[in-house]
Amino acid sequence: MTHYWREAKSDRLISSAREIEDPTERLAFVDIALQPPHASAIRVWAAHDEAVQAIQIEADEERRALTADAFFAAGSATVGMYLLVG
Repeated sequence: MTHYWREAKSDRLISSAREIEDPTERLAFVDIALQPPHASAIRVWAAHDEAVQAIQIEADEERRALTADAFFAAGSATVGMYLLVG
């Protein structure tokens, strides 16, 4: 089940986000797509299972890298406006 979550709810969405050329649009996509409602359940499970925790940590690191890349590509002024507007 964790491998399905990783593939369907993280890896595929990260691949889709990387296809978005505009970094501001990519950030908006990341904000919506990578925050599924079941993410907290995976985190609770990861707190009690080291194998699940390893998968969750890897997915988080990839998401952080994607977000950081989009943030720096967009430039701080654009991203600042995006954060203010929501």
